[in-house]
Amino acid sequence: MPAAVLRALGAHDVVHFACHAVGSSDDPFTGHLVLAGPPETARLSVADIRWPPVLGELVVLTACGTGHPYVIAPEESTNLTAAFHRAGSRHVIATLWPVTELAESKIAEDVYRNMAGPEGGLDVSRAASGLRDALLRKRAAYPLNPLLWANHVHVGP
Repeated sequence: MPAAVLRALGAHDVVHFACHAVGSSDDPFTGHLVLAGPPETARLSVADIRWPPVLGELVVLTACGTGHPYVIAPEESTNLTAAFHRAGSRHVIATLWPVTELAESKIAEDVYRNMAGPEGGLDVSRAASGLRDALLRKRAAYPLNPLLWANHVHVGP
């Protein structure tokens, strides 16, 4: 199953995972996205995501804690966000802790709206500013609840 997902990634400029994620402090390379299917095989792990697959220009990980760093050595850490970026995705948007589906879907909609190009489609080069603007709006609406807006990160230019 992970091989099929990795093969499909190269066919799209924007890839969005809306699923559960599991991290591991004991072995960061086993951290994974939970895919549909049998639990023992429906996982896309940090170790599965390697160079040189041609990945989407933008990968959005609306899964709990995909940006949370797991330490490999005292000066080195990894996670799903870093794995996708190292494997060729220019922009990766992820979360640092668990998120609610409703809050996350609203932020994702806002990010995509902010990235809309003049002729339809998405301007992926606006991923960072699109996320920033979405989070500033969420923060303005809920200034006393940073759990709803402070958990997103963008990796890339």
